[in-house]
Amino acid sequence: RSPNNRQMLALRIDLLEQLGRDVEAKASLVERLSSDTVTEDDYAMLGDMARRNDNAVEALDYARRGLAAFPDAESLYVLSYLAEMDLNNKDAAMAALQEGRSKAAETARLRAYLSNEFILAGDFDAAIDVLQSLNQDGRLTNVTANNLASLLLERGEYDQALEIATNFEGTDNPYFADTLGWAYYKAGNIEQATRYIRVAVNGLGANADVLFHAATIDAAQGRLATARERFLKAKELHGPSNQTSLSAIDEALAGLSSGQ
Repeated sequence: RSPNNRQMLALRIDLLEQLGRDVEAKASLVERLSSDTVTEDDYAMLGDMARRNDNAVEALDYARRGLAAFPDAESLYVLSYLAEMDLNNKDAAMAALQEGRSKAAETARLRAYLSNEFILAGDFDAAIDVLQSLNQDGRLTNVTANNLASLLLERGEYDQALEIATNFEGTDNPYFADTLGWAYYKAGNIEQATRYIRVAVNGLGANADVLFHAATIDAAQGRLATARERFLKAKELHGPSNQTSLSAIDEALAGLSSGQ
């Protein structure tokens, strides 16, 4: 009696799990694996279910079995990547992303994960290359567009960064607003920079990167006391995940002291 419609099946499985009937949910999917209507979604849903139950080994098994039957299924390469990460098998996880990128019929999600891994590893050029491929294919999401624009700003490619970031016009998301505000600042549009950095500070006032951007824009408008306060706060809050370097903050503070 399992429905053939993918969305209805997913809805049924989700409902069974919400009702605490996990065994029944899993049994209905396992039964489908031996049917003529089995698809990659059945393996993916079983793998996702296993991961929700903290069973990454079982999830990886479903990914491998699914890929044996559906070798171009992006969802199964994604499942393989996530399960390997759950098992702290970083090299195998990266291999799953790379293999999926070369073999899957659709690769946008794989490329998004791959770009994240490059960013985390500090390989920003590789991340930009992957994100640019998504941009060229028209497959950027808000998150990947924000990542690409941010990386391009860091690399000094201000025109393209602003072109991408302007997709966030009117946003109230502080992360997107920070990127757009900084892109406007680099383009010399202080009015728009101030508008969006204000949104960013309101939502992310304890973020060192946002505070550095806000302080720089304050300084450009002569609000030196506010700028100093924000630079010092950015230095206090700075951590390993921040894009802005401590040396950049110190240099900006020195510039305020010398009146530059």
